[in-house]
Amino acid sequence: MRSPPAPGLSDNGAMSDLKAPATLPRAQTCPRCGQPNSCAVEAGAPSGTCWCMHEPLPAPAAAREPIPADAACYCRACLRALRSESATA
Repeated sequence: MRSPPAPGLSDNGAMSDLKAPATLPRAQTCPRCGQPNSCAVEAGAPSGTCWCMHEPLPAPAAAREPIPADAACYCRACLRALRSESATA
């Protein structure tokens, strides 16, 4: 008999799509998808250490989807999607 997968894993051992916990501060979640944005700055690290400081948001995408004042940044997946969308717009 097979044991059930560990929390967060699918039956084949791959990571499942997990939503950010409801208690995660808004500044630590992506304003587009609600997933954790993994921002090192929000975790208290120096700004130069965060991935988001090395991948600026394209201006046209920022104009289409303004970031709420209390949000930190997009997650990598959404930032890449916005970059791709702005390149084809």
